[in-house]
Amino acid sequence: MAESKYEKYIVRKPAMLIHEKGEYGKGVYREIIPENKKMPGLYIHENESGIQIAMSKTLVPETHSTVEYGLIWGETALAVKSTTTRPHKHDYDEIFLFIGTNTDDVDDLGAEVEFWLGEGDDLEAVVFNTSSCMFLPAGIAHFPQIIRNVKRPFIEIVIIPNGTERDLMPADLKGRPTYD
Repeated sequence: MAESKYEKYIVRKPAMLIHEKGEYGKGVYREIIPENKKMPGLYIHENESGIQIAMSKTLVPETHSTVEYGLIWGETALAVKSTTTRPHKHDYDEIFLFIGTNTDDVDDLGAEVEFWLGEGDDLEAVVFNTSSCMFLPAGIAHFPQIIRNVKRPFIEIVIIPNGTERDLMPADLKGRPTYD
């Protein structure tokens, strides 16, 4: 197959986001394109594919957006303190999509998601079991994300429309479940 003149804008193999040891926040995470997914330092929950980076400034320098995705096939709590899923907030917006894979009912997520939002008096858990989309304005603390009652795999996509740096500001943990 001939290479397109637009090849520099196409990502044919996603990068993976890994957590490196260091201070929590900016500069702790990096994108890699692994030979396999069993690389030292790579953290993947046993019931999900890990964070795949479909688009980022690392992969396409001209972009101003980041797109991440993962496949989730079992119960898990995305709230581990040493990963990108620790409760945090950003100075940029995020969009979360949860897409079911039931071809007979695309509204059926195939699982239940408990997604924690806010801090202090505004802290609450949002629970859903349908294919859903959430917009998180800059500054909204989020996570943990707890997945239960999984009947079939589903896809989670995170879009950062105008964000190319991974700046995570720790959120107040008071009142929210945490997992080590």
